[in-house]
Amino acid sequence: MSSVELSLANTATDDVPALGRYRDPVVSPHQSASDFIAAAKTLSAELAAGASERDRESRHPHAELEAVRKAGLSAIRLPRDYGGPHLSYANTVKVLILLAKGDSSVAQVLLPHFTTVERIRLMATEPQRRRWLRAIRHGAIVSGATTERGSKVRTDIATTLTRDGAGFRLNGTKFYSTGGLMADILRVTARDEDGRTVSVLFPKTREGVHQIDDWRAMGQRGTASGTTEFHDVAVSADEVMPFDAKEGSTRNYQAAGTQLLHSTIEVGIALAALDDTTRFVRENARVQAESGVTRAGDDPYVLYTVGDIAARAHTARAALLWAAEAVDHAHDIWHQRWLTGSTPWSEVEPVLIEASIAVAEAKIVCNEAALKAGELLYEVGGASATLSHRNLDRHWRNARTHTTHDATSYKYKVVGNYYTNDTPPPITMYY
Repeated sequence: MSSVELSLANTATDDVPALGRYRDPVVSPHQSASDFIAAAKTLSAELAAGASERDRESRHPHAELEAVRKAGLSAIRLPRDYGGPHLSYANTVKVLILLAKGDSSVAQVLLPHFTTVERIRLMATEPQRRRWLRAIRHGAIVSGATTERGSKVRTDIATTLTRDGAGFRLNGTKFYSTGGLMADILRVTARDEDGRTVSVLFPKTREGVHQIDDWRAMGQRGTASGTTEFHDVAVSADEVMPFDAKEGSTRNYQAAGTQLLHSTIEVGIALAALDDTTRFVRENARVQAESGVTRAGDDPYVLYTVGDIAARAHTARAALLWAAEAVDHAHDIWHQRWLTGSTPWSEVEPVLIEASIAVAEAKIVCNEAALKAGELLYEVGGASATLSHRNLDRHWRNARTHTTHDATSYKYKVVGNYYTNDTPPPITMYY
């Protein structure tokens, strides 16, 4: 820790929380889900107004994320025991869909943040929970730095955490650091000297952290998902959060919850594409000579295409909310019955499996809805819809970029194997 960080950690009061962004908390346990959904709806329209320009300029949405923080939307999953409103997964999905509809990059920056909240709940010590969840309640956003390039297997980790006196030193390079340039705290996945997987959480301003703005993907340009280097970064023992010893062998609800939230990006993109399609039909589309109508909005094939986009988008949303109910049920079983010892594992595991399968099915539908929406909008727009100043291709680019996160083909395989052979999904971060 630097001297400044040690001072903050040792002198934090109710007025100045360690690692927090604001003096006052951004949420309270008394706020309702409808409050946050209404705030997200307002923000969605504001985000949409500048989304195309930010995409064109590959500009990071700093001001937009500040608005998200101040509205408390980054703290909606905090448990009530830690001062949060603890929105269900279903209501969190509704909030993220609205944000993704406005700007899918803004919504994606929050995904590793929400993943971190659940990991803290499941893996952290009580002092760690109090410290980090309090920081999030005061507006801090956490970025994830997990995946690396250069190995043959996507989940391989070469970043190391080695002992250095009473503390540790972190060394390695992460390429996929979603939201890192806009976050306050980094959560880094590493291997310790015994080969165990650990999460390390610390302020991004720590000496030895080098963040590089090198994300040059065709879509999701505002996520800042580029390189972070760690050069002998000093880490204290209370900043290390070991993975559960049963990680990888015993199922929980957290991976399904993460995948669920990833799919909100695709639903938001599909809904945004639907809005742009109908707007183009009303304001810009020309009629075909053989159509027999005088306005594009009366062309049956145009209406067919709009209906196709709408049906896919709204079906995807419904499927995702259905899956969210399954994850909420798994979450409740885990915290209220499994951890309390009132329910045997033989009754808990099937609920977790059903949640993972429901999310995998929904993810298939959501991915296809977003990709198809980005493609079909050109069926009503014609050549003029492809003009660069309209930037309508961003919907497909964003969808295609984000849907590469993990292969949809394996979702089909896992779902089919479950229904055909009663084979549960593998225990990985993708299910």
